[in-house]
Amino acid sequence: MGPKLVLKGYSKLKYLTSIQYPELANGKNLGVGLTLLKDTRNNLLNALQGIYLEFTNVYNFLDSRYTKIIIDGRTYKTIIAKTVGSIRFYNEFTVGDPLSYDYALIGSDKIVRGYYYGRFRDKNLYTLQGDIRRQLVGRFGAAVFGGITKLYPNLRGLTLTNLKPNYGLGLRFLIDRKSNINLRLDYGFGQGDDGFYVMFGESF
Repeated sequence: MGPKLVLKGYSKLKYLTSIQYPELANGKNLGVGLTLLKDTRNNLLNALQGIYLEFTNVYNFLDSRYTKIIIDGRTYKTIIAKTVGSIRFYNEFTVGDPLSYDYALIGSDKIVRGYYYGRFRDKNLYTLQGDIRRQLVGRFGAAVFGGITKLYPNLRGLTLTNLKPNYGLGLRFLIDRKSNINLRLDYGFGQGDDGFYVMFGESF
């Protein structure tokens, strides 16, 4: 458990086209809050077992006043020898009117692979992601992953309709035997979108 301080600011925004977006304006925000964390993973970058539980509550003020609640739950289990399954539930919920650059969003190698970063955004989101990894031959391994995501503006939009799916395949190369760290190559597919990711360590 510990305090959390968030400072965000955007300035000198310029448009490269004639299309204007009034919500994308200069802005700044300061947030204070609290984070509760429990982490029993045996490896931060390539967990084989354990859980990760995080609850963060941040009150933001200055240009806009709102509260953002983040819940991040993950579990890892070795199914059979050299095969690991993991599940992640991630939720962002906002009370109030956040600035446009502090909306919940999906994409990138960390949250909902298969969409480019910020492809979809809204005030709130929840996502459920699964991942199965297996060591194959020598230093090489493989992975499959997928999930569903919901972005919604308010509690009335908290339904099981208009879900954003994602899925994909990946290759792994064990670059550090002692620390059990992989080089990760993932190709993900989303709803009308896709992405290729090369990173160290697992997505979650």
